[in-house]
Amino acid sequence: MWTMLADLAPTIIPIVILYFEVLGVFGNSNLILATIRKENLQTKHGVLLALTSFYQMMCLLGELVNVYFALSGKEIKRDVCFMLMSPYLVFSHKVARLWVYVGIASIPAVGYAVLVISLAVAEMVSRKTNPKILLCNPPLSMHPRVTNFWIAWNGFSNLGVLIIYVAVYVVVSNRESPKTSFSLIQFQVVAKGSPFMEIEKRNQILIHSNNSFTALGPLATAYGLDKRHRKMGRFVKQSTERKILISLLWLMTFFASTWCTCNIILVIVAWFEQSQEVAAIQSYVVVFALMAYSGNYYVYFAKNHAYRRAFVEQLKWIFPKRDAHHLWKT
Repeated sequence: MWTMLADLAPTIIPIVILYFEVLGVFGNSNLILATIRKENLQTKHGVLLALTSFYQMMCLLGELVNVYFALSGKEIKRDVCFMLMSPYLVFSHKVARLWVYVGIASIPAVGYAVLVISLAVAEMVSRKTNPKILLCNPPLSMHPRVTNFWIAWNGFSNLGVLIIYVAVYVVVSNRESPKTSFSLIQFQVVAKGSPFMEIEKRNQILIHSNNSFTALGPLATAYGLDKRHRKMGRFVKQSTERKILISLLWLMTFFASTWCTCNIILVIVAWFEQSQEVAAIQSYVVVFALMAYSGNYYVYFAKNHAYRRAFVEQLKWIFPKRDAHHLWKT
């Protein structure tokens, strides 16, 4: 079975790559454009997300190497593949941060990429071997010893990231009070005989209601309003933490099911001796990496209202307003 899959890999993998190229480049470019257009998305989180999408788009474009070899019918030599994959090795480990932080936080990632590339070059020069490989991807572009080191460290570092995700999730979830529930209601303030006379103010507040909606009367004093505003600050903070918790859970799930899965499979396969079957598995796991590079736009489209509104506006440039309104409701 694996022999047949190995024979079909040079045909199947480029088709899969082209599919994710369309999805990923479209999604990442839309996310970057939305961040540039909308000031409310230009937060630290938003800028980091846009930078991450840019690096992921570079990784996607790096996968076009296999499409080129598939269309041209040329044999893939390890040294040529390694030179073509070198930029990918840098981008795949790039950690983007803001302002002064960007240089400091990127040093470990860039240093690690330089180390791996240097080891691969040294091994290539010392052994003077240049075998034909099944497909052009990072695991096959380097000598097996360097590949095993690269895969093992990737698995270790990604496990560490997943542990950090879980730890943050536990910390944030523990801040949520299980016995407290809040209901979102609207009320009008027309305080007779006060500065608020004949002025209507519609406010959204979160009120402790013991799992039921509480009805407010139409009148409220200035003191009561101020007291509720103070409570609102605490409730909004808890509501924000709840949203962060839900977003973190989705990010954990997406990260674990794509990028972590890719690296775990590579770590397991690295325990076996290099063979055609192992090369086939190392080639097919690129599907999980492609999913990781392509997913940001679609996750945020589904789970974030602010991003979804920006994305729908951009989709209306392509599709008629009527169709876009029915297909993507905000």
